[in-house]
Amino acid sequence: MKVLHICNDYFGGEFYSQIFEEMKRTGIKNAILVFARKDQIKLHKIEVSLKNSTDLIVVPLNFSFSVLGRLFPTIRNVYIWRVLKKRAIKIDFDLIHAHTVYSNGSLAYFIHNRINIPYVVSVRNTDINSVLKYFVYQKEFVKKIITGSSKIFSPAPSYSSKLNMKLFGNSSENSLFSFDAIPNPLNEFWILNIGSPKRITNKSHLNVLFVGEIAENKNIPFIIKTFSNWTYRNIKFSVRIIGKLKQSRKGLEYYESFRKMLHGYPDVEFIRDVSDKMIMKEYYRSADLFFMVSKHETFGLVYIEAMSQGTPVLYTKGEGIDGYFSESEIGYPVEYNNINSAREKVLLILNNYTMISENCISRAKEFSKEQVVKRHIINYRKCIKRTIQ
Repeated sequence: MKVLHICNDYFGGEFYSQIFEEMKRTGIKNAILVFARKDQIKLHKIEVSLKNSTDLIVVPLNFSFSVLGRLFPTIRNVYIWRVLKKRAIKIDFDLIHAHTVYSNGSLAYFIHNRINIPYVVSVRNTDINSVLKYFVYQKEFVKKIITGSSKIFSPAPSYSSKLNMKLFGNSSENSLFSFDAIPNPLNEFWILNIGSPKRITNKSHLNVLFVGEIAENKNIPFIIKTFSNWTYRNIKFSVRIIGKLKQSRKGLEYYESFRKMLHGYPDVEFIRDVSDKMIMKEYYRSADLFFMVSKHETFGLVYIEAMSQGTPVLYTKGEGIDGYFSESEIGYPVEYNNINSAREKVLLILNNYTMISENCISRAKEFSKEQVVKRHIINYRKCIKRTIQ
C-alpha cells in the first residue's frame, strides 16, 4: 500500500513521525508532502537533499505566496502541482491522507479531481475554530472537500457533530459523512515507563499540575482561580504550571501578561518548558491531579501522559479527549470557565481516587502508536477497497 501524507505540521508535532515510522514498519510505503514558507524550512534545518526524497517532499513557498495560498488555496495547489511535475515526482499512490481539512485537504481534493486517487482527511482545531469561523467565504469549498473524501478522521470525538453543525446545520448523531475518532499516539517512552496506581498520601495538601503552551486558549487563569484560596475540609491545593512559550508576537505579549498575573498568586509555581521526559515523569507522578480545561483542544496528549503515571485528569467538556472515556473513568470533563463545576469534579475524583488512578494506567496503554496505526491501516484498506469496487 502506497500512501501520500499531506502534512504541513509534520515538523510541529512529534507524533507525526511516530505514526509514519510505525506505518513504514508494517509495510506501508509513505511519502510525506510538506509545503512551507522558506523561513520555516530554514528554522527546521531541512537539508536541501530531502526536498527530493522519496519519503519527504518539501515544497518551499515565499511569504506572500504562502499568505495568498491560505486565502485562495487553489492558486497554491496549482503551483505545488507544477513543482511536483517539474521534479518528475510520481503521484502513483493508492490513497492520500490530508492531515487538515482546509490547508492539506484542498490539495488532496485538487489531486483527486485530476488523477482520481481517493483521499481521507483529518479534522483539527484549526479547521473547526479558525477556518470555518473566519473564512466563511470558503464554507462551500470545505463542503466539497468533506463530501469528496472517503473518510473523515479526528483525534477529537466531538468534532463529528461540530463539523456537521458548522457545514450542514445538523448536529445529530447521524453524520452526513463517514467519521472515525482516532487519537494521537502516546510516545513510546510513557508506555515503557508506565506508572503505578496512586493513593492520596497527604490528605491536607494536594498538588495540581498543568502542562501545556502558555497561550490564551489554554485558559490558565481558570486553573489558578479554581484552586487558589480554596480549602476543602482542611485540604489545601497548590498549583504547578509547566509551559512553553508560543513564539509569536501575540504569544510573547500573552506571556508578559501571564507573568504579571502570577505576581498576585505566590502559591502558584511556574516552570518553563521541560524537554527531559525523565524529569517530566517525576512531575506527573508527584501530581495528585492533572488539570487542563482549554477553550479548544484537538486532542491533548498531555492528558494521556498524565494518565500513564496514574494521575487522574480534568479536561474540557466537548473538546479533546472527551468522548473516549465514560464519565468518572479516568477523571471528569469540566465545563469551560465554570469554577463550581470544576470543584465538584475534583471532589468526585477524591472520593474514588485509587480506582480512577488504576483506570488511568490501564486505559493509557491503549494509546500506543501500534494501536493507533492499526486503526488507520484498517480504514485505509476499506477506502481503497471501495474505490476498486
